[in-house]
Amino acid sequence: MPTKSRKRAKPRQITEYYIFEFQQVELDYSFSANKPLFGDGHYSEYSSLKFTALCRHPRQFIDQTVTGHITGSSDLLDPPNKPPDWKPKGVAHLELGKNRGDIYYTVPMHAFWGLQAAILAGHLRFILLYGPKLFRSRMIAISVQLTASFDPEEF
Repeated sequence: MPTKSRKRAKPRQITEYYIFEFQQVELDYSFSANKPLFGDGHYSEYSSLKFTALCRHPRQFIDQTVTGHITGSSDLLDPPNKPPDWKPKGVAHLELGKNRGDIYYTVPMHAFWGLQAAILAGHLRFILLYGPKLFRSRMIAISVQLTASFDPEEF
């Protein structure tokens, strides 16, 4: 008598908040005439906030230092050369291991200028990344929030 094989249930995706407090922040900016090598358009603009931050949540990473980049992109909301059914996997990338951590976050260029001004002025002090729990020290955040404060009791 043949045995029936059962399909394995998909593992439930466990999500987590990763919260960091900005420590040092500096702005980089460049504007140049665009060469055909770099893409379409007459000009190319690049802006980035480089920062270091301390982890405030989850508990096992508290006080660990990460480095990060928040960049502005002019074509983020309407990416070129993508199929019509393309969907983004997330909005930021986090690598967080025992000895180091990195955050990469890209925002639309028109939003970048207001965000960088608020971060540099100290009005936005925390970056909250939400997504699946780390797997092999990495995760792709599905949501990012920049805020002036956070209540550890909520997490």
